Amino acid sequence: MSALEGPAKLALALLIGGGLGLLTATRAIDGGFSGISSVHGQWVTWPAAGRKDEDPYTRAHFVLDGRLPVSAFEAAEFETGADSAGATLDADCAYTLEGRLPPSRWWSLWVSPAAAPGDGVTSQAAVLAADGALRVALSRAPQPGNWLRLPDGVDRFRVYLRLYASGAPGRGGAAPALPVLRLEHCL
Repeated sequence: MSALEGPAKLALALLIGGGLGLLTATRAIDGGFSGISSVHGQWVTWPAAGRKDEDPYTRAHFVLDGRLPVSAFEAAEFETGADSAGATLDADCAYTLEGRLPPSRWWSLWVSPAAAPGDGVTSQAAVLAADGALRVALSRAPQPGNWLRLPDGVDRFRVYLRLYASGAPGRGGAAPALPVLRLEHCL
């Protein structure tokens, strides 16, 4: 006779199976599997977000983040929780987001959790360089030019870029050129 008998084997199988199921579901919800999410450099997008045939992992990603996806026909949304070196974003540090945006009628850029309601940079108010490039400082201390205030009382945050009426780059087509978010310094 083996050390594990009927009920013990069943309990062990359920424990292992449940653990693996939870692990893979969490990874899928966090964007860890291609086909559910799409990676573009340091940015991730959810190709099925806002579509009628949205998969349950994409739906869970947005619901657990406390937001609803916009219609796939209206906008493409990109998010990142890491800088250009792959390090997790830390609200005690200062960052610069720099580069050209894919063509769109309108865009918005914000961090979550937001420092204050309505904080963000939009195409209506942003100051662009002469070549059309965007440069945004992200820090807790005010900065000249385009600035996103990082939240107090948290360690980690995410950056979101939403492109409206853009032909939905990143939703199954060629990878769009997106701005790069790089670390400047930490406090």
